[in-house]
Amino acid sequence: MQFRNSAHWMPDIKTLCNGFREKRLSKNLPYRKNKFSKIDSYCDTLVEEIKKDVFLNHPNLSACLLDHHKIAAVHILSILKNPLFISDSYIIGYTFCDIMANEYCCFLVLQAILLEWRKHNNKSAIFRVNIPNRYKDCLLLLFRKYMKSRPSSLTNDIIFAYSFANIIYMIDTYFVVEAAISPSVN
Repeated sequence: MQFRNSAHWMPDIKTLCNGFREKRLSKNLPYRKNKFSKIDSYCDTLVEEIKKDVFLNHPNLSACLLDHHKIAAVHILSILKNPLFISDSYIIGYTFCDIMANEYCCFLVLQAILLEWRKHNNKSAIFRVNIPNRYKDCLLLLFRKYMKSRPSSLTNDIIFAYSFANIIYMIDTYFVVEAAISPSVN
């Protein structure tokens, strides 16, 4: 596997997706665990292509690292390109979360990457993503739109990754906040 600045996240993303499936989704919703290898492979491909764009003719491209907004966008696009859950239609007993399982899963991945990045840079604080519901709904619909359109070319995915990275930057800047910690009771 190629080295990338996000390779260490894939095991945690698998754990997060498995936990999401166990705790939030209907047990009979089809779950394709075998997609993680394709997701990981597509992440590698997309990261390398974006690095070629961003760093142009850098002599040591493998040493260059993308910012966490682009990395989050790459992971989300990779999951949307290789959906883990088959939940395209309404089935009796399915919840809204079941129907949009891939989109909700991507929202969780986005939060996890942003929070881990903040924790890495400021170990003494605790952060949370405090995105208003109307923006969250729009974000989930954007994920849905991407899944429905499924761009066929890598170039289109790269363009979407840049656009999405800008949205993630806005979320990171305005909606990742330090969590208020209540005083401990002794």
